[in-house]
Amino acid sequence: DDNVLCNANSIGHHLIITRQYNLTLSQWLLTRQ
Repeated sequence: DDNVLCNANSIGHHLIITRQYNLTLSQWLLTRQ
């Protein structure tokens, strides 16, 4: 089903963005110490 594939894609995309955000956040926290 196309809809399921679409949902899986957007979830995967969201996870990638969240991971990049977390990496950026942790790097920023490290530089502030």
